[in-house]
Amino acid sequence: MVFALVVLFVVAGLTAGSAVHEPPKSEAGMPAAAETSGRAMVGPLFHGRDARGVHSCSASVVDSPSGDVLLTAAHCLSGRAIGWTFAPGFDDGATPYGIWHTTGAYLDPHWLHDQDPQFDYAVLTVASHRRAGRLMPLQQVVGGLEIGRPPILRPVRVTDIAYNSGVGGRAISCSTTLTWTQGYPTFDCAGFVGGSSGSPWITVGLDGRREVIGVTGGLHQGGCVDFISYASLFDSGVREMITRATYGEAADVAPVRDDDGC
Repeated sequence: MVFALVVLFVVAGLTAGSAVHEPPKSEAGMPAAAETSGRAMVGPLFHGRDARGVHSCSASVVDSPSGDVLLTAAHCLSGRAIGWTFAPGFDDGATPYGIWHTTGAYLDPHWLHDQDPQFDYAVLTVASHRRAGRLMPLQQVVGGLEIGRPPILRPVRVTDIAYNSGVGGRAISCSTTLTWTQGYPTFDCAGFVGGSSGSPWITVGLDGRREVIGVTGGLHQGGCVDFISYASLFDSGVREMITRATYGEAADVAPVRDDDGC
């Protein structure tokens, strides 16, 4: 769901797939995302060293022993992804929890080798901040989402919190029930365009804690139209990437993403 910025800014309202084929039409009564205040565990990613330029994907903080791990979509990354900026709780330019700089990227081997869309997720590490005279990891400041069980053979209601591409802006949010498309978790909710890739699909676990069970990505890198979003189905590889990141194993070099097929 990373559409070309020129499409977003010059042809407002059109989706990336509209120039290639006739996209499906949204149904009457379909839910739509609404603007919301920034959430501490979710924020946009900026390629620069500050949060004043264009943000182009979303990410979230996940629980890890080191407390410095983000979750996003693999297709959002390129190269070593070092020195990018994450702004948790970003709210129309405000950065209430500071800005945090990435130090490395970890991807599933299936994505590294052939960009298999079933493995379109990745983790990033961020450097700690010095607060009150000591280094403090990001998770200690904002908390972290648990990695949840795959939503197989059970109805699951999720809330997606995302940042559409642009400069400034606020988060958008939508809560709806998952369906399935060609083996990919799917939800229907209008308003998610470029920049929403990597945003967390959050549900409430049996213990009442918030869990992330997917990120926008996968089929067509998250979707060809603004009202249908996809995710890759998590497997054990997600936890393995978090473990690699936690223990400081050698980071990966992300490939330049393929065309989204829209």
